[in-house]
Amino acid sequence: VASIPAGSESSIVITYPSVGSNFVPLITIEGTGNPSLDGDLKAPIVHTLTDTSLTVHIDELAPTNSLRFHVLLWPVN
Repeated sequence: VASIPAGSESSIVITYPSVGSNFVPLITIEGTGNPSLDGDLKAPIVHTLTDTSLTVHIDELAPTNSLRFHVLLWPVN
């Protein structure tokens, strides 16, 4: 889980251990602060998703907003 404060523009890289090809990362993003972001997270844009990292670019969040990223490694059969 990673949290970042809001700003006019931000980028965040979330890294996690590589667990091989039998797992896939599932990403959940929560918005807090501004009610318009709750349940409507169009502000974050995922740039790069690999087996060990997720890079997200945040564009123009209000100063009262923050985002939390949850990365769940889900097993695949």
